[in-house]
Amino acid sequence: TPQFQQLMQSIGEYGDMSQLTDILTQVDEGSPKCIEEWLNMFVNLADALPASIIIADMTIASAPMVFVNQEFTRCTGYSKEEALGRNCRILQSKGTERDVVTYMRSCISRGQGCIVSITNFKRNGDPFNNLLAFKPFYDCEGIYHYMIAFSLEFKDDPSFKNRLVALDKMLELIPMQSYLPSNATCRFYGSLSVRLT
Repeated sequence: TPQFQQLMQSIGEYGDMSQLTDILTQVDEGSPKCIEEWLNMFVNLADALPASIIIADMTIASAPMVFVNQEFTRCTGYSKEEALGRNCRILQSKGTERDVVTYMRSCISRGQGCIVSITNFKRNGDPFNNLLAFKPFYDCEGIYHYMIAFSLEFKDDPSFKNRLVALDKMLELIPMQSYLPSNATCRFYGSLSVRLT
């Protein structure tokens, strides 16, 4: 929609993102059939966003990153290959605020969203001020599958406030709970129905 395109253009410059709006808000015959399909559609578009995006798999004990976009690699210096499969703690060091880390971990472990300002560190050791917004993602059965994180690097940039407002509005478009099942849930109920028949 034109309104969404204006919103996204206030975060940065890139092409037509109307497809992202459809994926986030529309349910129709062409919609994905499981959250894994939804996620694949989302990440195909998220790579172009000028905010860093991280998706962690919360069904695995270490909550590894399963997706980072191009802006994440540009901002942090970590390649996708170096980041995927690792926890986002790789951005923390001695200068990272421990109280903020404790608060983040508490929210993430309870499946709650949060927004924090934190000192993170690039691959080369350079610190940067990071604004992190987390949003949990549940399937239709209420199973906590993913944590989606958006981040913006604080800079002496007059456009930062507008980008922050736009990012907040984009977060509102992403649902916390999907109407879709996960593949794991489908397999579980499929095997259960086989045992019951």
